[in-house]
Amino acid sequence: FWVYYEGDFKGNLFDGMGDLMLSNEEKFVGKFVNGVVHGEGCFYRNNGEMELGLWENNILVKDL
Repeated sequence: FWVYYEGDFKGNLFDGMGDLMLSNEEKFVGKFVNGVVHGEGCFYRNNGEMELGLWENNILVKDL
């Protein structure tokens, strides 16, 4: 579950660049469209790993 978002909105949805902190202390920094992760971004895991990639509708589709 997400606990904190800082970034752009369009209406009441995340839209544009933003930082999303999850309840397990993982974090996504990147592009949102209509409330979902969509575009380039980086997912920071709580074990220190990071995943830089291209996302479509909350799904990683390509590593960058």
